[in-house]
Amino acid sequence: MSEIRRKKPYDDSLEIEFKPKPKRCKRNQRIVPAHELRFNTISSPLLPENLKNFEQDNFEFQIHESPSIQLERLPILVKSNISQVQAENILQKKIISLYEQSSDSSDEEIEQSHKKIKIKEKKELEYAEKRKRIINLHIDKYQKKRISETLGEKLNFVCRVISDYQNHGLVLPNKRGRKSTIEARHLRALELYVLSKVGKVITLEMMKAYLENQFEKESLNLSKASVFRMLRKLNISRKRASKDKVDLNSEALKLIRYQRSESLIEYIKTGCELIYLDESSFNTDICPIYGYSKRNCAFKVREYPKGRNLSLLAAMTENELLGFMLFETSVKGVDFGSFILQIIANHTKIAKNLSKTIWYCDNAVIHKALILGDLFTKIRIFYGPPYAAFLNPIEHAFGLWKHYVRKIGHTCRSSLIQAIIEASFWFKAKDFHGFVRNCLRFWMKSLLKENI
Repeated sequence: MSEIRRKKPYDDSLEIEFKPKPKRCKRNQRIVPAHELRFNTISSPLLPENLKNFEQDNFEFQIHESPSIQLERLPILVKSNISQVQAENILQKKIISLYEQSSDSSDEEIEQSHKKIKIKEKKELEYAEKRKRIINLHIDKYQKKRISETLGEKLNFVCRVISDYQNHGLVLPNKRGRKSTIEARHLRALELYVLSKVGKVITLEMMKAYLENQFEKESLNLSKASVFRMLRKLNISRKRASKDKVDLNSEALKLIRYQRSESLIEYIKTGCELIYLDESSFNTDICPIYGYSKRNCAFKVREYPKGRNLSLLAAMTENELLGFMLFETSVKGVDFGSFILQIIANHTKIAKNLSKTIWYCDNAVIHKALILGDLFTKIRIFYGPPYAAFLNPIEHAFGLWKHYVRKIGHTCRSSLIQAIIEASFWFKAKDFHGFVRNCLRFWMKSLLKENI
């Protein structure tokens, strides 16, 4: 608390002097001397004796004796724990009480002060009643515009009152629209149904029909839009299907690879010749592996080529390419059987040693077609392990074949067919040896049950 002292004890005026502590400035600067604050009062009606050393609960102040002092500037606040508005209200009430106690104060001034207080209280009561009416109508689910029209109040005032109550949590905001017929058990039933159909075709109509049948007794009527909103509440959305990545190094696949590789090597030891068969596809918009672009910019290509594919069915040994066939559409079981018969017809060596020739292919549906049952009794077919294209050497041949087609170049479908035929003459015997040698490395890993 600052020091308070009296300069002229018997003077008509009261002087209060505050001497705060001196402020220290920044480094290497002189200390600024403390300044003096003075409040001089002007003579006014006499001060009652009972205000001497007055103390209030929320603040402390001291008043020195003086024959006259101005009431508006009394008391001088030294320490305060409340807001300025609250302090002014308390002071105003105390001043009015002083006026009442003083014998010199006129009756007119007292009446005016009483009138002011009454007017203020009346306004506060009116404002409180208005707020009650607004809040009651809001609880009865009246819209803000309708409340302002019925009560004759401004819309801004109505909005402000409602928002104040909502911020304090005393009133909740009204929800528009009719009451929803969907309950938590309906949502739970829909969630269980959707999760039970994972990996299967499911539509909004199917979901709607299921819920209506499930809650037939309640006569539940739903639309597609309401089912969609239910899914959104459950955080379920419709998205493109993505296949799960197969773990090539799982114990089950390792075991299958081991068994198939072991039986295949036994066939090779007996002196059987292996013929490798498979299909591939070519497109006019075949995606390039390499290309040109500006520096610091990636060379981007389309993921899916446009236009129709050309299907290629080919057969090879460890020394040469036996033949291939091109199809405008996808390869079928009949096409696969006719291709094998054509290979046998064109190669007399294979036709003579059918018992010692093994046809290696993957587990595609066309390779196991029922129409080929009679053919399979005359030839020996060996099916490779699932998800093991790297064990078939012709897959490597297709990769090099497409590289040659890109090198030759093509502009249309007819030029693409010519490029495929021309690229088939680019193969050499050492290429086929390399393909088989590459696959032997994976066969050995399969025999040792190692990770691929």
